[in-house]
Parts: sequence; structure tokens; C-alpha cells
Amino acid sequence: MMKKVQVLCYTLMSVLLIITVSACRPQGRTYYKNLLWDYAEAHETLVFSEIFEFDWDIAYYDSKTYSRGEHLKEKYSLEFDVEPMMSEEWGRFLFFSESNLIHEFWFSRLEVYVILQTDAFYPDTVFNVRWITRQGGDNQIYRDLELTEQV
Repeated sequence: MMKKVQVLCYTLMSVLLIITVSACRPQGRTYYKNLLWDYAEAHETLVFSEIFEFDWDIAYYDSKTYSRGEHLKEKYSLEFDVEPMMSEEWGRFLFFSESNLIHEFWFSRLEVYVILQTDAFYPDTVFNVRWITRQGGDNQIYRDLELTEQV
């Protein structure tokens, strides 16, 4: 009987630990992509601070394939270390707080088109939202998101 109680206690503790760890894990690409899509579906304009609610001062759009952000480091005197994007499909936003890289958001440039005046934008920068429908080579209909910085 005592053995069954111990097994039950360990099982419950394991389940609680798994739930706690999964609730605390960093929110990744899919989480933020879903937030971005949902927000864009409901609004004609978008402000990134409404989606990326952590504390950040400035973000940079990195679209250079096979790069570790060297062009951004040189242009803006930044110091950070990121993995290279090994495909032309990928783009990413690099979020900084007090000159420190705090978050990367990778996305498919086949699904999200970003039109900026410069590489940098701020939490209060406003983007116009537009949806583009296209037919893929597989004859599927795709709906892509275009974000254009308001000037």
C-alpha cells in the first residue's frame, strides 16, 4: 500500500513539474507568429509593442542570407552573436534593450513581407497591414502578410 502511495505522489509531482516547466519555457517563433497573425487579422495597423510585450528599445530587421548580422553591427555599432540564416526564405527581427540583444524572432519571408524606411524600428513604430493572396506552385492558395512602415 505504501509503495502505491509513493508511486502516486511521484507521478503527481512529475506531472506538476512538466506543467510548470512548459508554462515557463520561452515563447518561441510559433507563439509570436500566431500573435502577429491574430493581431494583423483584427487591425489595419500594427504596433510591435502590442505583440512583443517584453521590454525593448529598438529592433532591427535582418534579411541578409548567410549573415550573422554583420551589416547591422557595422552600421549601428552593435555587438551581438546570432546564428546565420542559411536560406533566403528567412528574415528576423532582433530586439534590443539598452544595447543588448534580448530576443530574436525568425519568420518566413515567403509569408511576411516587411517594408521599412531603414533597418531599425521602435516599439511605437506603426505599420500598415495588408494581406496578399497568391497561388503557389502546388495550386494552393496562400495568404501572406505585408507590413509597411508608416511614414
